[in-house]
Amino acid sequence: YLVDSGDEVRGQYVPVQPGQPRWLQNKHQALCAENGRVVPGFVFQHIPVPEICRLLTPAPCRRTDAVYGVGRHDGCLALNKQLCRPGGILAEAPGTPVENSGQFDALLATKGIFAMFFGHDHRNTFSGMVDGIELGYTPSCGFDSYGAGTNRGGRLFVFHEDAPADFHTRILTYRT
Repeated sequence: YLVDSGDEVRGQYVPVQPGQPRWLQNKHQALCAENGRVVPGFVFQHIPVPEICRLLTPAPCRRTDAVYGVGRHDGCLALNKQLCRPGGILAEAPGTPVENSGQFDALLATKGIFAMFFGHDHRNTFSGMVDGIELGYTPSCGFDSYGAGTNRGGRLFVFHEDAPADFHTRILTYRT
């Protein structure tokens, strides 16, 4: 599923509209009914849900892998290595909406949704499990964000038809 996750209003990121999770749930339930089984679902959207911060843990600000200014947290945070896939990078604070729209909880209640991936914070590449749904980032692949000379790339997903939730993923990068 592709979800339009909105934009910035008065310096803050706006969560998805209340009707969007209901629409996705209804479409997914109809697809499951049409197929007579639970159909696996994967969500892509630009702005991350606030629950992505559950993949982070408090850390001393002097650590090179820590970032400052994540949501309503004081101090610095780093990746929680016990929850995240190996090799992911936290290079900037997740830019999530201040208001939690309940989108993640709605998708958690939708049988078959197994992952959500985001762009927005284009230097981050981490992903990990939150309550049975994988949340993660894909880096910037364009040439207009974050200036020249930074790593560019994309995330490759490999799905297995008989077990889509057991997917493989990796980052492919190049330099400009």
